[in-house]
Amino acid sequence: MQNELNEKQLEIKQISEREYWVGESRIYLGGDNIIYITSVGEDDEKTALASKDVILKFVNMVKGKVNLIADLNKIGKQSAAARKIWNDLSEHEKGGKIALFGLN
Repeated sequence: MQNELNEKQLEIKQISEREYWVGESRIYLGGDNIIYITSVGEDDEKTALASKDVILKFVNMVKGKVNLIADLNKIGKQSAAARKIWNDLSEHEKGGKIALFGLN
């Protein structure tokens, strides 16, 4: 049963040019060049990499710096690999300010 859960396909849905869902988490690029993230559920390496791909796509759509707001009220555990991916992403050259709320 556990192996079945680990092998479950990660669903990535493009809603519009500026909105994606990675699993149950929403990533949205606002008209104000702020990336809004609502994280839901556990975050493993696969999920973090998929989220990173979407965020980099948004970063490349914007001129100048991009700010990020993340709602972490419904996030579950993060793997060490996922934390490293998010940390590396936070140091991107086009990254601006980052606001996180809902941390445990």
